[in-house]
Amino acid sequence: MSQLVKHLKVSAIPDGPDPNQINPSDWNASHVFSGGALGGLLMRDTGDATYGASWIASVAAGSVLISNGVGAAPTWAASLTLNSLTLSTLTVNGNAALIGPSPTLVLYDTGQPANSRYFYLSNQAGLLQVLAVSDVGATQNTPLLIGRAGGVVVGKRVSIGGSTNAYPAIRNTGANLDIVLADESQWAGCTALKFVAITTGSSLPDLTLGGNLTLAADVLEKGRTTALGTWINVAASGTAWFSAGGPSNGNWAEGTVNTFAYTLVGYTLTMVVYVTGGTLYTSYNTLNILIPGGKTASRFACGTASVNGEICNCYVLAGQTWISIVRNNTANFAVGAITGAFIEIAIPIS
Repeated sequence: MSQLVKHLKVSAIPDGPDPNQINPSDWNASHVFSGGALGGLLMRDTGDATYGASWIASVAAGSVLISNGVGAAPTWAASLTLNSLTLSTLTVNGNAALIGPSPTLVLYDTGQPANSRYFYLSNQAGLLQVLAVSDVGATQNTPLLIGRAGGVVVGKRVSIGGSTNAYPAIRNTGANLDIVLADESQWAGCTALKFVAITTGSSLPDLTLGGNLTLAADVLEKGRTTALGTWINVAASGTAWFSAGGPSNGNWAEGTVNTFAYTLVGYTLTMVVYVTGGTLYTSYNTLNILIPGGKTASRFACGTASVNGEICNCYVLAGQTWISIVRNNTANFAVGAITGAFIEIAIPIS
């Protein structure tokens, strides 16, 4: 073992012949420690007037030596409390614990700008909390909370990374992907809102509901800008809209258009027309009205009509864009005034 304690002044004089005398080699030799026990620490002790030092006895495994401040002797402790600790790398083999009321781990990124450096990871009231804070510790946003049952509470929008066919997606190795939206207090009786997994080449996912859907606002469908079921008024007049004896023939001055409106639900167009004070210039067995919205009938449809108080029929064939009004006996409409004409029809459209 190398010399631990020796005199500062080393003698170069050879030893004398008497081994019972203190020779220079004895002066130069290492000192022998006495007292203490294996594992003990020798401490400078200004309170020891004789030797100026004393032993700190060894204790049970796992204890750490704690400073008690300037002028006070250190002591062993079973746990460690530090004012600060800076590490370039921390490797833990086994478990590491932060113990105490609401223990918090501070994550600090030196590469971020001011007020974007700190995150607190803590145990708050039995919830794992992730909190963004400013440089002075002020809360910046609603924290992310994770409960023991696996629930997650967020205060902001959730963004899900990854993409499939260029849209954000949640990927699933199974056949379907279920997203459940429910009132937590009514969880036992809630119905799942289910989005069926999207396959490559699909444009939109299917939405399957096992219960009622209540909306406080409108619903838009099929890329339309008008809400589902909204009635659309049409400024219809002239031969582009009203005719007799076939599309665009003219011969029917419609008079006052009191109502010309339609609504779309899915692939069904429902329309109503009511005109008064018109004139028929040539006798025909059909009166014709254009389907609004630039739509074309995808299959045969019929509805109800009335001309000058007489109940009539109206219909449209697949592929047609004009509706035909006919009398029940297929006789011609008489030339002259049409005091009132009305139709109501639901048309399948393409």
